[in-house]
Amino acid sequence: MNPPTKSLPPRVTERHGAWHLTYDLPERSAATGKPKQRSMIVCRVSEGEAKLYERLAEIKGVAIKITGNLPDRLKEFRAEYLPTLAPASRKEYGRIYDLASDEFQDFDTEQIKAKHIKDFIRIHFVTPRMQRDGKSRLSTFLRWCVVCDYATTNPCEFIEIKQPPAKRFDWSPTKWHAIRAALLHDKLDRIVPSGAMMQCYVDLCFLLYQRNTDVRLLTIPQVDRASSLIRFVPAKTEHSTGANVSVPITPAIAAVLARAKNLRDGWDAEGRKIWKYVICKKDGTTYTASGIRDAWDAACIRADIKGLTSKSIRTYAATEAERQGYSKGQIQRGLAHRLITTTEGYLAQHEEVVSAITLALPGG
Repeated sequence: MNPPTKSLPPRVTERHGAWHLTYDLPERSAATGKPKQRSMIVCRVSEGEAKLYERLAEIKGVAIKITGNLPDRLKEFRAEYLPTLAPASRKEYGRIYDLASDEFQDFDTEQIKAKHIKDFIRIHFVTPRMQRDGKSRLSTFLRWCVVCDYATTNPCEFIEIKQPPAKRFDWSPTKWHAIRAALLHDKLDRIVPSGAMMQCYVDLCFLLYQRNTDVRLLTIPQVDRASSLIRFVPAKTEHSTGANVSVPITPAIAAVLARAKNLRDGWDAEGRKIWKYVICKKDGTTYTASGIRDAWDAACIRADIKGLTSKSIRTYAATEAERQGYSKGQIQRGLAHRLITTTEGYLAQHEEVVSAITLALPGG
């Protein structure tokens, strides 16, 4: 990506009909501790901007490191912002910011234009959903730059990205039971230690209607039998709204918990192991997210069902709750959603609109 052409590149100034480049020396000032600087002529202004950038590329490639202030601003922002996120988000957001730091290393923050952001998104993100996510990450950074007086505008505000197609999951009880049965197939033993424990996992994902991660990492102390509640602090809200959810232990949930306990006790017949997790492997450790995904995908292939993910079990459960007469507000609280629009988006993934209009043929 070429630096902006409407303003001079970082550290380049025009004096006496020539473009001058200021660059850092290895020595530092005893007074300020900052690198000492020196200036050199790059080329005459009359030779044009093309020659300027050609010479800058040659100089940079040979001896002098020319950088704008954006990488340093981004480093400062990351140190302040990323610790506020959940670990998974820190990793993904950090990857995007690494790309931006490399791509815009020659830029100052005030030089970033909407076109540069648009080109960056087009090059590094393929799908509309990924592009919207990339834009959102950069917009958060550039808003911070405006607040810190490092820039005057956020160019992301001028970029529009096509709305990704809405996700739809064609769940049905028949498909649910087909996938669930396929988890017990012998071939899955190479992927997970126990298809029966995987059945317990997917059953709890539906009955508890919580995020897969929170069900996968559900600990035995969270199951408060004295109050007949399972207490969750959803990982996704822990660093944002802090919302928590307590789910009553219904007979159906109690039956699944009992099946999981029998499996664990059967793996340690002498009763010496102290189990920590409700859903676990034979050695007591948790399943990995990728291990569960592989097992689920293999079961879907065996059941000849496409387009359904284990993550979509939560939206299926929300839709079933609406069909049973629960209000959107009740479902929102159960899912620990901050906004009702998020809940409505979940429900729309399974919504079936039945028209109330009936017509007769004209003149009939």
